[in-house]
Amino acid sequence: MRKKRESTPRTGTLFPEVDKIIALLSEEPTQDLVILVIPSHDRKNTPLGEARTGQWASQAAKLFADLYRGATAFRAFKGIWKDDDGTYLNDEPITLESYASHDDIQDPTKLTDLVHFAKRMGKELNQAAVMLVIGHVMYYIVDYSGV
Repeated sequence: MRKKRESTPRTGTLFPEVDKIIALLSEEPTQDLVILVIPSHDRKNTPLGEARTGQWASQAAKLFADLYRGATAFRAFKGIWKDDDGTYLNDEPITLESYASHDDIQDPTKLTDLVHFAKRMGKELNQAAVMLVIGHVMYYIVDYSGV
């Protein structure tokens, strides 16, 4: 006769992390997702090349590690942007994301570093816009002055 498998307890008797996660989920959010998109093409639909986009993704990952302690990058299959003149700009971007505390997200020095990076990237890669997403807010940087 087979012995029945013991069921896993519903709360942290087996794993204390379970109770900690439940406690965090019941509180107000203390962190949000920060996303930066690294483009694969410029505003004229010219490919930027793997080496160049990889270099920007690596720099962005280091920045996110400095600002928010870490990041994960994903290569997207396809993306598209419709410019003000109606031109469709195709892309195969690298999406970089990090969960960050509200204190880190709202820190003016850290936010300045992130915006400076995005402006520099937009200018150097000849972008129509650079997309930042913080929490549920999407923001396009289109003015590259100051870098």
